[in-house]
Amino acid sequence: MRTVATRWYRRKWVIAVLSFVILAPCGIYIYLFVGITPPLSVEVVDAITGKPLHDMDVCMQAIDDGFNYGGGVNALRSVLLSTDANGKVFFWPTINTMSILGHWGGYSLQVSDPNSNFNISCGSHVGFALEHFRDDLAASRTDGTQYFPVELVRRPISTSTVQRFLPWTNQHQMDSNVVHLIPILPNPQACDQIHNSQSQEECKQFNAETESAILQDMLPQYFAGMIRVIAKPFGDGMSASADRIQYIATYSTQSIPADYVVIMIEQFSDARIAMDHQNDLLHAIPNYDRKMVTDDEIIPGQKIKWIKEAQTSRAFWISGQRLILITFPRPVVNDRNLVVQWVIHHPSTAVPEP
Repeated sequence: MRTVATRWYRRKWVIAVLSFVILAPCGIYIYLFVGITPPLSVEVVDAITGKPLHDMDVCMQAIDDGFNYGGGVNALRSVLLSTDANGKVFFWPTINTMSILGHWGGYSLQVSDPNSNFNISCGSHVGFALEHFRDDLAASRTDGTQYFPVELVRRPISTSTVQRFLPWTNQHQMDSNVVHLIPILPNPQACDQIHNSQSQEECKQFNAETESAILQDMLPQYFAGMIRVIAKPFGDGMSASADRIQYIATYSTQSIPADYVVIMIEQFSDARIAMDHQNDLLHAIPNYDRKMVTDDEIIPGQKIKWIKEAQTSRAFWISGQRLILITFPRPVVNDRNLVVQWVIHHPSTAVPEP
């Protein structure tokens, strides 16, 4: 009996040792080189109305953020799906194997509107390709039918998902996988409809950035045979805000001496504010005399005001919520023709006064 018990005891130890020898390396391998994404259910809604958004692109990428020759992070697996009529999409769990120098980085979900200019590559590159982000903003529709992209990131050590609107660094924790997409709006003040204060401020900032990009895009490199030598936000480095956005550009001819034209565009949150600022602009002109101001209707209903002095002439007008000011630092014969060309080139600045 003792011999049988001894043999059984020894056999148990052999089995235990063999199990350890076999399972321990497997466990270490799984810990170091295998990452698992859980089943993921994502719902996409409009941040203002709360209504589900169908046919939105959702890209799930399992992340390897270990050593990479090209830098950055790699996608171990990429899956692109579209939301259904209820704004929902579901990803099955996946088992992902990393390279020897790899490191499990969790997963990333990118959500984008396929009707916008922010396209998802959903390939080996993790995240959005936003090299031309400002140009994409300037080309966007501002009627609320397009949406900013957003990324959801979950790291292995994190218990909640981080939501990031791109390319900004604003981010906050999400307790659920409900994505509130922010629409691109005609007026940042429309974001007041959002009840969540953080999302409301993000919405205002993002839409102000869009307005800034549109204004900058309105100042092309070449205009009326002149080249743009300066283009920047106007006034002590003022950045875009929800109430007022300003851009200024200086154009120069190639002749000697050169002629200069300075174009300033200001976007306000309300057309009445723009008109008030126009009156302030008039009174800010040195030795202002109301008799100096003349009106010129380049297009029906659009009154362009002129102030012509011995050394300077100015043309300025209100177009919706914008104030446009074109300054000719030295008198030129064709100043009216240049204003006409500007209006033709930018019909959005030729909206009759309210």
